[in-house]
Amino acid sequence: MRCGSGALLVAVILGTGCGRAAGPPHPPDPTSAPSASPHDSDSKSGKERLPAADREEGDWWVGESSHYVIFVQKRARNGTRESTEHARLQELKPRMELLHRKYSLAFGVHSNPEKKASIRLYLDKAAYQAAGAPSGSAAYYIPRTQELVAFEDGNEGGTHVFQVLCHEGCHQFFDLAFPGFYERRDLPMWFSEGLADCFGASEIRGGDLFIFTLSGLAGGRIEVIQQAVLARSHPSLRQLLEMNRASFMNGADLHYAMSWSLVHFLWNAPSMDAGNGAYHGVVIRLIEGLKAGKSGGTLVREAFQVNGKPINLDRLEGEWEAYVKKLRAKK
Repeated sequence: MRCGSGALLVAVILGTGCGRAAGPPHPPDPTSAPSASPHDSDSKSGKERLPAADREEGDWWVGESSHYVIFVQKRARNGTRESTEHARLQELKPRMELLHRKYSLAFGVHSNPEKKASIRLYLDKAAYQAAGAPSGSAAYYIPRTQELVAFEDGNEGGTHVFQVLCHEGCHQFFDLAFPGFYERRDLPMWFSEGLADCFGASEIRGGDLFIFTLSGLAGGRIEVIQQAVLARSHPSLRQLLEMNRASFMNGADLHYAMSWSLVHFLWNAPSMDAGNGAYHGVVIRLIEGLKAGKSGGTLVREAFQVNGKPINLDRLEGEWEAYVKKLRAKK
């Protein structure tokens, strides 16, 4: 069965194939490493991209999967670890391939970029900070080098850092798949960061990756946005939709939380995380509009519709606020 872009995105986010019903939910297994195909076909050249054997380069273990080159720091000085650095590399490769498949299907990208995405995982905090990491971060993306950089302290079994990689990796994927995307001055920050957070709000269940859930990064966002809604201290939806980068980052904690909650609401409401909500078409149209180069008022006007009729943003804000008050993070 062939899926349209909207149906395909629904299937990806619900963790199902096109035309199949979702299986019953069950607790995630954060320690499982989903299996990955040993090689993928490069649709541009028709040739297979074969992963190279793992190797040591100075202070790093280096491994390649079909779409990633991953560096894991050796000789960490952060205390006892349950697995070796090489084992961490082997666990991360199939998980990143699983994530890449989610990105590819969700964003309708079926060809490989010219180069593989690069990830550098530090196991020593001092070295991570010395490399230029933002204060308090667990991972960050460098547009100049197109490299994803992360730190893992070994106390969380790699689950949290993978969820942060799901967020930052969304930026990296878009940058590689759509060159120049993040150079746009009119980039809708609320959707870029809110959508990335919905990938970070993820959990692995039975070898599949489920996104747009109330797990992972959602926990911290829920607390922040609920306090703001109760205190009436958040900007209006209209203000959020019109924020440029500078305005967004001036008050980033609140704006990130509000952006995540809005995208999550649009995709799921009235359910908490079952997907295919009343406004899920808005998310699909935003993605397709951005890929087509639309921006500003045109992007919002064409995306925020239901059955071809404009959505009243004031009424939508009331629905969103009521929804936010009911959110509960999954442990």
